[in-house]
Amino acid sequence: MTATPDRLYAITRADLTIGGSKSTVQLSKGCDVTSNGFRFRVDAAGVLTVYSGGVTSATTIELKTAERQPDSDEVLVTVRTGRGISSEISRDIVKKGSNYTVSFSAKRGYTIDALTLEADGKTAYSTPNTNTVFVGSNAYRVSGNSDGCTVYLTDLQSNITVSAESSYDTDHLTVDTSAGSGVRIRKDCGSTVDNGTDIEFEIYVTDDDRYELDEVTLRLDDSSRTVDADATSIRVAGKTCKMETDSDGVLHLYVNDVDKPVYVSATAKRIDTSHSITIKSASHLTISKDISGSSVRDGKDVAFTVKPSSGYTVDDITLKIGTKSNTVSAGASYIRVNGVDYDMTRNSNGNVTVYVDNIENNVTISATAVKSSSVVKPTTGNGANGKIYIDRSVKTPFFVGYNSQFNPKQNLTRAEAVQLLARMTNASGSKYTNSSGFSDVQVNSYYSNALSAFVYGGIVDSSTYFNPNAAITRADFVEMIYRLDTTSDYNGSNRFTDVYSTAPNAAAIAYCSDRGWVRGDPSGTFRPYDYITRAEAAAVVNRTMGRTLSSTDISGIRYTDVPMNFWAYNDILIASGNQR
Repeated sequence: MTATPDRLYAITRADLTIGGSKSTVQLSKGCDVTSNGFRFRVDAAGVLTVYSGGVTSATTIELKTAERQPDSDEVLVTVRTGRGISSEISRDIVKKGSNYTVSFSAKRGYTIDALTLEADGKTAYSTPNTNTVFVGSNAYRVSGNSDGCTVYLTDLQSNITVSAESSYDTDHLTVDTSAGSGVRIRKDCGSTVDNGTDIEFEIYVTDDDRYELDEVTLRLDDSSRTVDADATSIRVAGKTCKMETDSDGVLHLYVNDVDKPVYVSATAKRIDTSHSITIKSASHLTISKDISGSSVRDGKDVAFTVKPSSGYTVDDITLKIGTKSNTVSAGASYIRVNGVDYDMTRNSNGNVTVYVDNIENNVTISATAVKSSSVVKPTTGNGANGKIYIDRSVKTPFFVGYNSQFNPKQNLTRAEAVQLLARMTNASGSKYTNSSGFSDVQVNSYYSNALSAFVYGGIVDSSTYFNPNAAITRADFVEMIYRLDTTSDYNGSNRFTDVYSTAPNAAAIAYCSDRGWVRGDPSGTFRPYDYITRAEAAAVVNRTMGRTLSSTDISGIRYTDVPMNFWAYNDILIASGNQR
C-alpha cells in the first residue's frame, strides 16, 4: 500500500487495528518502522509505503496528517485576509528563489484598505494602489486598486506573510436575504445601498394554510440575532429595529440608517393541525358547508347552512366545539359555545346559516325541524274573543333578563313573545287549563300557561305545532298585540310599501302603526317577515302600554350588554321596571 500526502502536508501517524486490538505508529520522513507484522517506510519525499508478510485477521490502517514545515531549500508563503476579502490561497510552500504572486479581491460591499508584508522579522505596510513596497532590502511590486490587487513576490529567500485588510464600501453596502421553505422576503432596495439608507423588509408565508412564520434573523456585518416572528423589535450591534405585522399577516422589519452590510433571513413552521367537521343528519332538513372535505386546518372559518324541507321550519340548532356544546332557537342571532359567540342568520326562505370562525377544535353541528304552523295568520276577522285583553293598569315588568344580560340583538322567540305579552294582560297571575293541543309544547314549560291563556282568548290559533323556539316575525308579533287590543276588524289604510292590503297581517300592522306603536324604516318599509329582536319588542310594548321613563321605576336595573348609548337603552330599562 502506498500513500502520497498533499505537498503542504506530511503523514505523521498510522493507527493500526488488528482484530479489535489498536496500536499507533509514529512516522516521519526517512523512517522505517515495523509493528505487528507490518513495515512502514517513508521516503525523503514523504511518500509512505506499507508492507505486510501476510494478513491473518481483519486489519484497519488509519493515517493521520499535519501541515509540514518547509525543508531547508523551501520557503513558506502565508496569506491572511480580513472580512470581505478573498484570496486563492492561505498557505503555500515553494522553492527558494522562486517568484510568486498573491492576489486579493474585495467582496461586494467591501474595499481593500491596506496590505501588510512580514519577512525576516521586518514589516512593511502598503495600500492596493502603491506600486512598490519594501520589506528590508527586498522590493515587491503591487498593482490594482481597492476592489482587487496583486502582490508580486520575486526571488523568495525566506518565509513571508502577506495580509490584506478591509473596510465597508459605504457607497455599496450589501443587502442580502435568505428565505426558508414557505417564506418570501421582499425589500424596498437593490442588492446594495448607500450609507445611511433606511430599508423596509416584508416577510410573509407563501401559503397561510400550510405555513406560519417562525423566526427572523437579522445580521449586521458580524453581529446577528434571531427572534420569534411575533416579536415587536430585534436588537443587533446596538441598533434596535422595529417589527410589526399588518392585518394581512405580512411582517414588516425596518432597518434604518444602515452603516453595515445587512442580512435578513426567516423561517416558517409547517401547520399540520387540522380539525374534523361533522354534520349530523336529521329528518326534514339538510345541512351543508361552504368548504369541501371533512376537516379544516387550524384557524380557518366555516359557514354551515341549514335548509328545511318543504312544509317544515328549522326549530333549533346544536353546535359542539370540542367537548362543549349549546343548543339555541333557530331564530337566534348567535350561539354561544364555551364563552365564544358564533353568528347566526335566517333568511326569508327559512334557511339558517351558522358562521364558525377561527376553528381551533373539532366541530359538530346538528339541527331539528318541525312542521310549519299557520298560527297567527288569519284570513278573516282577527280571531280575538275579548276574554284575554291588554290591561294598562298592570305595573309589573314585561321583560326579564338573563344573568345580568338582556341580549338586545337576539331575535325574540315565539315562546318568549307569548310570555312577555301575557304579562301586560288580564291573564297575568291567573292559571289556565292546557287545552292548546300543540304537540311540541310541554305542559310544564315556562310559557305553557301564557300560551293556554292566549289560545283561550283567540290570540293564538290552535294547531298541531306552535314552534316555541322559532323566532317570531315582526308581523306575527304585531298580530298578537292587535288581537289583544280589539275584537273588531280594522280597515285602516296601510302606510308601508312592503305590506299589501291582501297580506294576512295587513289589518294588524295598520292598526298598530296608526296608534304609533310600531314604526317602519326611513325607506317606508315595515319588513313584516323579518324577525323582531328583543330590543325592538321592548320599544313596541312600551308604546303600546304608554309607559315612559318618568312613569317607571328603573332604579337598580342594569344590563352588562346594554350600553347607555344603545338606541333602545331607555326602552329596555322601562320594559324591565315597575310602573309607579
